[in-house]
Amino acid sequence: MKSRKKVLFVMLALMLAFGAFGFTGCGSAAPSGGGDNPEPEVQEAVHVDSVEALLAAIEPGAEIVIERGKYNLCTFLDNYPNVRDCDEWNEEHDYVKLYNVYDGVEIHITDADNIKISGISDNPAQTEIVTEPRYASVLYFYDCDNVELNGLTLGHTDTGDCSGNVIDFETCNNIILKNMDFYGCGVNGIGTSAGTGELFVYDSVIRDCEYSSIEVYEPFGEYYFERCKFTGSGWGGYFEYNDNTSLKFVECTFGDNETNSWFYEDRAEFEDCTWAEVTLYPEYPDYSDYDYDDISPAADYDGPVG
Repeated sequence: MKSRKKVLFVMLALMLAFGAFGFTGCGSAAPSGGGDNPEPEVQEAVHVDSVEALLAAIEPGAEIVIERGKYNLCTFLDNYPNVRDCDEWNEEHDYVKLYNVYDGVEIHITDADNIKISGISDNPAQTEIVTEPRYASVLYFYDCDNVELNGLTLGHTDTGDCSGNVIDFETCNNIILKNMDFYGCGVNGIGTSAGTGELFVYDSVIRDCEYSSIEVYEPFGEYYFERCKFTGSGWGGYFEYNDNTSLKFVECTFGDNETNSWFYEDRAEFEDCTWAEVTLYPEYPDYSDYDYDDISPAADYDGPVG
């Protein structure tokens, strides 16, 4: 009897020992991050104080903080050898492409998902990005999802006779613009096209643009503006309505021309907005002088071509 009890005790002890060993082995083999789906690496914010550093920092997932100052994109590009021959640059850079326009070079940020670019100050006037070519947008985002810009001023160096927007988004989704100042010269303040949607703008100003505040082509998704000011531009804006999108303004302020000339205004929703005096509707801008043939893309770049 004692022998049987002893055997059972030994067997029980061995089972417990092997069970504890197996449990420890499984625990050590499985990473705490979840096996095949580890937690994404969090990138630290990169502080930049030059155009060269800004362009070098652009990549998917980047968080870029721009120090105080005025940044002329052309000052850096003009010092780049053979800048109008963009092939070499575009072969060496995955996320920043150079794109020839009639009177200079336009910078395209492409395939840079989950990117955030901010000014270091709460005052957007303290961090300004400008470009010189009349046919170039200051910044052009192509095929980027989850873009956030905050606390920046964007515009051209001189006013009048522009053919490029202040900022463009083509084939982009989920864009957040906060505390921004977009000013003319720029033919339009914000331009979007080719299925861009889910654009949210807060506490920002669009002013003094040659034609309009916003120009929206082929949208897909929500367009939302809250506590924004539209003033001094040639007219309000253009919105190409379809059944897959919406346009809403909440607590926004509109200047004289912006009040009197919103194209497709019956398709937009306005809530608690402030308007200027309603006068006679002015004529809409004439785009017939825009020479699309004078714009040519860089070789081997599949980005925007018009």
